[in-house]
Amino acid sequence: MNTTIRKSKSGLEARIPDTGPARDAYDVACTAQFLGRRPIVTSLPGGEEHRDYGRHLTLGPARHAVTLHRISGQLHRIAEHECNGDPGYDCPKCHGNGWGCQACEGTGDAPRMRRLRAQAREIAAHYGLRAYFQGDPRGCSLYLIDEGDIPAVERLGEYVYSGDGDNPDPTTLEMREKLRARWIESNYTRGHAVTRLGR
Repeated sequence: MNTTIRKSKSGLEARIPDTGPARDAYDVACTAQFLGRRPIVTSLPGGEEHRDYGRHLTLGPARHAVTLHRISGQLHRIAEHECNGDPGYDCPKCHGNGWGCQACEGTGDAPRMRRLRAQAREIAAHYGLRAYFQGDPRGCSLYLIDEGDIPAVERLGEYVYSGDGDNPDPTTLEMREKLRARWIESNYTRGHAVTRLGR
């Protein structure tokens, strides 16, 4: 009898599952590693920033990664409810309209949504990243964009249609921010996707 002996795979060659707790652990570990390679940005008096490129010897990146994945899951659930037209997921004062509303600062978002987004922005800014929120429940709700990936201000007009004339003037702060925001909206998938847990 001729039998084929197959060599068993080692632990180093194990496959990552597509779903379940092991996949969640892998996704959080990837985000923690991504954050761990980033500099820590601290604000100094006078509006200057200090970037610490030293090794992260704390568990801060891992803790922040877990928090970001939890925020992403909560934002995803809110996006699903909004897509289904469920009440209670917009500003209680203006009912999602946002026109001149002081309570929601004109966004139309509920306080919980604004709080979650502010927390994600705070963590992203700590690592010199920008948080991008995508409201379609068919995709990931939170992306981390490296500011270094955004083209230089002088070249943004080449990549993004400004909608404000043929030759946008990138020298004004308002136009620069508008062009940067449009570039990010078009290229957010180049960033790090923070997936929801338990999918």
